Amino acid sequence: MSWKRIIAILICPLLLFFQSRYYFSHAIESAILTNSSIEKNLSLQQCIFASLIGGILSSILTYPLDFLVTKAQDAKNAGKRVTALKSLVKDRGRFWLGIEIRILHVCLTTVVVRTGSDMMYNYLFVKDHAM
Repeated sequence: MSWKRIIAILICPLLLFFQSRYYFSHAIESAILTNSSIEKNLSLQQCIFASLIGGILSSILTYPLDFLVTKAQDAKNAGKRVTALKSLVKDRGRFWLGIEIRILHVCLTTVVVRTGSDMMYNYLFVKDHAM
């Protein structure tokens, strides 16, 4: 397998997955700030809520690509050329199978990485411990 194919199959989707999690959670945080009377900082609960909603949106948006990456990495397809359209048509009944677990995983990961890292940084390095 060439390096270009490895980058296209493994690295690019991971970048998209993580970037979409940060983008959506940041967009939800911005929407909360613009639609409320809060001046500067969100509460911990609002940050967790924004991360959860951002994780849900990211999961739904990136699930088709994750499905295709999983199909390309399947042991049955070792050494074979896998096309996206054939994989989708062949497994159309099982396409959305397991999305609930993925949504749960992505939501909790987004909360830990996005909100938890801010909380720990503020705890360790900021004197007033504000979110």
